[in-house]
Formats: sequence, C-alpha cells, structure tokens
Amino acid sequence: MLLAGSEATYRFIADMIAAVSKPLRSKRIHIGMDEAFGLGLGRYLFKHGFRERFDIMNDHLWRVLEITAKHGLKPMMWSDMYFHLLMNNGGHYYDLDLEFSGDAVARIPKGVQFVYWDYYHDDQRFYESFLDKHRALGSDPVFAEHGYTDGEVDETALAERFRLCTGQQLDDYWQLTYLDETPGVTKNNMHSSNASKFLLWQDTLIGLFDKDVEGELGTALPAHYVKLAERLAAAESQAAGTHKLVFGFYAKLAETLAMKGTLGQQVTVAYRAQEQERLRHLAEIIIPRVRAQVDLTRKAHRLLWMGTSKPFGWEVLDIRYGGVLARLQSAEERLLDYVEGRVDRLEELEVERLPFNANDPVGEHRVSHSPFFHRIATGAVLSAI
Repeated sequence: MLLAGSEATYRFIADMIAAVSKPLRSKRIHIGMDEAFGLGLGRYLFKHGFRERFDIMNDHLWRVLEITAKHGLKPMMWSDMYFHLLMNNGGHYYDLDLEFSGDAVARIPKGVQFVYWDYYHDDQRFYESFLDKHRALGSDPVFAEHGYTDGEVDETALAERFRLCTGQQLDDYWQLTYLDETPGVTKNNMHSSNASKFLLWQDTLIGLFDKDVEGELGTALPAHYVKLAERLAAAESQAAGTHKLVFGFYAKLAETLAMKGTLGQQVTVAYRAQEQERLRHLAEIIIPRVRAQVDLTRKAHRLLWMGTSKPFGWEVLDIRYGGVLARLQSAEERLLDYVEGRVDRLEELEVERLPFNANDPVGEHRVSHSPFFHRIATGAVLSAI
C-alpha cells in the first residue's frame, strides 16, 4: 500500500502511469484503489496523526487525477472504498441499506468513473439497486462481473470470441497445451507437469528426469511430440505476423522435444548394454542432429522474442541454450572417448537414475515437474559466488 500524501508516492505513480500508457493507443486507464482498508492507519498515522480517511482518500485521488489529466487519460477506479467511507451505518460493501451523505458525495473529486464489481449475487433487483447507488456517486458506473459458467465453459462461444479478439483459431492455440499435457499426464494437467521445460533443459549425460519418462513413456513421448510438431507447423502455415512467429517457435520446440526428450535414456541404455556401435552412432549421427535442431529452436525463439519484446532478458535464454548446446557437444565427445578407448568408463552413466520428485507419480499422473532451470540442468550448485 502506498503512502498517501507523500511526494515520493506521486512521483512513483506518475512514472508508472507514463510507462503503462505510453505504448497503448487507448486513453482509458483503471487506477484501482480498492480494499485500502488500512488507509490512514499505518505510517500515515505516525507521520500526520489521525485524520478522517474520507479526506485522505479525496486528497490522494485529486493528486492521481492531476497525473492522469496530464496524460490525457480517462480514469476509472473501484468503488468499494468510497462505499465503505461514505456509509453512515458502518455496513459492508454490499449493504442494501447503506445511505450516502449528499455533502460528502459532493466532495468526491470529479472526472473519474466508478467500477462496480460484483461476483456473487443472482438477484436482478439487487444489481439494479446497486447500480442506482453507484449513479448517486456522480457518474454512470462501469460494471465488472463474474463470468457465470457454473464451472463449465461453452467452448463454441469461447472459440468465437477468441477469433473475434485475435483473428486466430482457438484450436490452433490450444495445441500449445499439449507441450505439457502429454502421455502420462492426466486431463488438464492439474499437477502442473512441464515436460516441455525439463526435457529441453535437462542434461543428456546427467539425466535428472530420465527415470520419470522411462518405459512406455519413453516411446509415447517422442511420438506425441512428432504429431504435435506437425499440427503446430500447419498452424504456422496459416498464420501471419506475430502469430506466425509463435507457431514457428513452438513447432521447432516440439521437434526438438521429439528428438532430445529420450536421448539421455538411449545413451544410458546403450552404455550399460555395452553396445559400442550404437554408442558411436549416437555420438556421430544422432547427437549432432539434436544439436542442430536445438539451435534451430534457439533461432526461432529469438525471432519471437525480438519481434514481441525488448532485447533485455534474451541473454538469459541465450545462456541456457548455449549450455544445452555445449553439453550436447560434451556428450558427443565423451561417448567417442569411450568407444575409441581414451577412457575406460563413463561415470555419469553409471549413476542410478532416481525419480526427480519423491512424491511422483500421483495415480495415473506420471510425468514430473520442476519450475526452476537451475534444478533441471544439474544436481550441482549452478551458481554460488
């Protein structure tokens, strides 16, 4: 909560409003100010002593409206705090018996539209009454409601609205769900598996997630990603502009996951079975192909990033992709060192593969998850000092 009356607060708000409004054509802006129940009761109280909170709110709103006017903006704000501050009976926001003082309403700064939020009621008369109470504040209200679906989504209506708002087909974008909703993941991925992340960033020789995608999943996942890549490539062919960049990147990512996702398992199985020719084939043919595919994904990701975002932050992903590419090169070299007799063992491949998360799997939900790159890439400390 910001300190009302502080010049530092208004410099900060001015900078925020300038930053958020500059890249947008719309002159509408929502300035919030809801649920500020501690207004005037914290640091403000220690600095200024007790003051009527209604007056603090008005003074603060005046200052914010001066800033929005400077930028030619048309502000709106949540109404609940004024309802709380103007109640003569000390009731709650949705109190049908609340009464406003006309003199107090007249002191509210003009030039802001109040937003009535209500996600709870199912009585038309209640809404009509509360809309009238909002009009009594001096302007036509904006209404913010809950999307009443009773827990179900009308997929046809959703697809039509999506096409209206974006010009794209919802089913095309819905395919992105299947980067993580894979075989071994229950419907809607309620346990937040993120195979597309850990299969991309995990190390081929260390294989922290290999145990989690072994057995039938080791066959099902590559096939899943091959088919997904085809669907995403088809969406790319029909898209334009930024949408084409989105599908172009994710199609490349799906291709990479199909090739790299079980590569560590293949290497480990061949090593433990002492299949020298298989190891050579992996080192000389398969790993270079995977490395080339990862780099294609990096380039597609870079096109998307630079086409939609500022360059800052891309260096993080460059470092991640660079690490994967370097480790694939190391895997190739390590395998060749072994099959050509320069080393007599590959200790990385002799370590027992364990489940990444001790609590996985959960019933039929078998695919693990980890949100953190540094825990996916290595079991060691990636950075300390």
